[in-house]
Amino acid sequence: MLSIDAGNKIFYNQPYNLLTDQSQRALNQMVNFIYKYKFSPVEVTNFDGFSAYMYGYNHDAVF
Repeated sequence: MLSIDAGNKIFYNQPYNLLTDQSQRALNQMVNFIYKYKFSPVEVTNFDGFSAYMYGYNHDAVF
């Protein structure tokens, strides 16, 4: 988990573009983890940070 300061440096100090090839590959990999490889349940697509933590805690998530 990122600290607030680390998150601010990543997301607020510079523009980011989700349309680059690198971004598209990363987003596609996240989708594949859920739908193709089933590493993660579909429910996680609706979570915020705290909900994800609690779901993982309650279901003995590996990471």
